[in-house]
Amino acid sequence: MFAQACLLILGIPLAAQVTTTITLNASSLKKVDLPHATGSRPAAMPDASTGTVSAELLRQPLPPKARQMLLKAQHASTTGNHAAAVRLYVAALAKYPDSAAWTQSLLGVEYLKLDQYQAAVTSFDQAALLLPHSAMSRSNLGLSLILAGQYSRAGRELRHALELDPGNTQAKQLWEALQHTRE
Repeated sequence: MFAQACLLILGIPLAAQVTTTITLNASSLKKVDLPHATGSRPAAMPDASTGTVSAELLRQPLPPKARQMLLKAQHASTTGNHAAAVRLYVAALAKYPDSAAWTQSLLGVEYLKLDQYQAAVTSFDQAALLLPHSAMSRSNLGLSLILAGQYSRAGRELRHALELDPGNTQAKQLWEALQHTRE
């Protein structure tokens, strides 16, 4: 709770990073500019600013019916019905377990909006396991760990996010603020 209060005082936004909306289909994938992976590290997660989609995520096909469920959940979220969004995401995971790479991060964001921090940690943990090279997943995991009071592990996840993407502004702000709270 102390670290959370300190982060709020320092003006660090306590909101998870969200991937682009789930509007991808076969025709839109042809238009996506995929960056080339360097070395063995896959490209980054979907980025709303550049419109890129990660190679890791593209290896996780999203069946059309699962996509429809995720779209319904996103609509519930945008209308402020976060509890319904959680139910829809959980149902999508149960019915389409192969959609987990797409769904776990979105579910974690909804849990954060409902102040269910430990559930958010669980979802972001799964997202980080499924997409180990995603700085966004690691940053969101770090945020949820801070909110759940697990500061040491949060620091490790935020450092990992910055190793994956030194330009991740949120991870950098959270990591620096977390360091200040320990002083």
